[in-house]
Amino acid sequence: MNKTSLMLFGIFLTMFAQGFSQDNEETESYILNKRCYELRAPSLDKLKEARGKLDRAVDQFRKHFGQYPPKIAVIIFESIEEMEGYDFSQFTKKRMPYLPWIVSNHTESHREVNHLPEEYKDHKAGCGINHEAGHMFLFAYIEKKAQAVINTAKNSKGILEFYGHPALPDWYDEAVAQLCETDANQHGHISFMKNNIDKHIPLKKFLEMEHPSLQMILKPNNADEESKEGPKYYHTLETPENLEEELIFYAQAFSVAKFLIERKSEGLIGKMAIPLAEGKSIQDVFKINKLDDNIETIEKNWVDWVKTQKD
Repeated sequence: MNKTSLMLFGIFLTMFAQGFSQDNEETESYILNKRCYELRAPSLDKLKEARGKLDRAVDQFRKHFGQYPPKIAVIIFESIEEMEGYDFSQFTKKRMPYLPWIVSNHTESHREVNHLPEEYKDHKAGCGINHEAGHMFLFAYIEKKAQAVINTAKNSKGILEFYGHPALPDWYDEAVAQLCETDANQHGHISFMKNNIDKHIPLKKFLEMEHPSLQMILKPNNADEESKEGPKYYHTLETPENLEEELIFYAQAFSVAKFLIERKSEGLIGKMAIPLAEGKSIQDVFKINKLDDNIETIEKNWVDWVKTQKD
């Protein structure tokens, strides 16, 4: 989830029928209903482009979790101003999670990289609408499977104080989203990690840490902005130091997940979700899935594995 320009939040779930239609003239949007998502876009071209990426996310989630993800709504906007004027209650009333996607914030120039060290300029963290859909599919899946745990987590801290899902470790949330990306993006994460393996975050710290972006969030000063209904967005303040850690975090999350999958099976990541959401330690989750629960051994084997991957 790319938090370097904004954070968007939508909540809750239900199911719909399939089909394609054009919305009324006032909204001038196109709508596609499929098994796992309802997609709304301002043009047919944007709808078709997003459909392919969302289908990829659905297929990848199903591969790793052994089932289709719960249905979500995805609404594409041209700008933040369009999003702010949108009525999201149609989804919250149906308890359907929704993902607002602002096209203007996800262009090639979206991330300013001039202040990065040269070796980091070619790596883009937070990759596309399929990545964000992966976050939302996981959110909906956990809400459906472990509701009592989720309510406890929300009441204890408040959902906007968390990165991703409040009941899950941040690295795991990120790894699932990255598993929904394209093969090319995933290869980029592995290549980046290999080239920066000496800078990796010690695994014991990594498996328990919050997403580095949380150190950069600039919350609105306006109380009305903070309390308003609908999705919220927070600008962030980047420096070369905290952005470097963020990029390492992204690449390490995917590479650790990929390493664990290759050691066991494609279904491993899905099997870890509920035990993690229920508060079991990562050592216990590894033991449940017949993995070595010695973090130091896993770290050594993961580092060795990364070094053998193709650039």
